Amino acid sequence: MRLFPPFLIKYILRNLEKTELLHRLVSNFPKHHN
Repeated sequence: MRLFPPFLIKYILRNLEKTELLHRLVSNFPKHHN
């Protein structure tokens, strides 16, 4: 018995990858540069 259908897992994983990339981009920006 599966809790999540495969497409939902793929969707979540894809969003996690995107947010991780965005987080890296943001963290690479100089913080003092508003």
